[in-house]
Order: sequence, then structure tokens, then C-alpha cells
Amino acid sequence: MARTRFIPDSAGLQEVAVSDEMAAAMLAAAEEGRTVAEGFAADFTVTGEYAEHFNTFTRIVPLITSFGGHEVAAGILANDSEHAAAVEYGNARDRKPHFVLSRTAAALHAG
Repeated sequence: MARTRFIPDSAGLQEVAVSDEMAAAMLAAAEEGRTVAEGFAADFTVTGEYAEHFNTFTRIVPLITSFGGHEVAAGILANDSEHAAAVEYGNARDRKPHFVLSRTAAALHAG
């Protein structure tokens, strides 16, 4: 049996990590998360204001690992509703935290 040896090309991998194709893949993952989050938000929606404020976008962010750091494309799911933090963690008016974004991240990780 022949032996195969893989020699990683760090510069090439870093180029792929910030490529348009990687950004598109990360945006697709964020959009999948948006669908999941909107589903979780439907469980307690009264006005729809929170559920209507999910946004997805990409950004180049630093990634730090034990091997060093480099930039990567990231897909980001955010909610810019004025009461997004209250929905996520609860507040004086509604003490029940709904953990929409936390549950979304867990659902995407499990799937």
C-alpha cells in the first residue's frame, strides 16, 4: 500500500477562509439559523416585532486557535429589536428567559 502525505498550505487555507465562496456558505448557515430562530420566536409572539427583527450578514472576523490566528468569514444572525435582550434573558416584566438565539445555536449544532 502506498503511503500518502498531506502537507497543508497555510496561505491557501487562509485564502479559502475569507473567500467569497466561504462567505456565501456562512451566510447560508446564518439564514438557516434565522429560520430556526423565527420558529422559536413564534412560540411567544404577541406583536411580531421581535420575530421581524432577525438579520443575517457576513463579516470577516479574527479566529484565534492554539495554532495561531487568522481571519475567517463568519455568518452572523442577530436580532436588533429593542427588547431582544429581554426576550433572550428575561426582565422585570417577563422573568422567563426564552433563549431564542441560544436555542438556535444548539439546534444548528445538533443538526
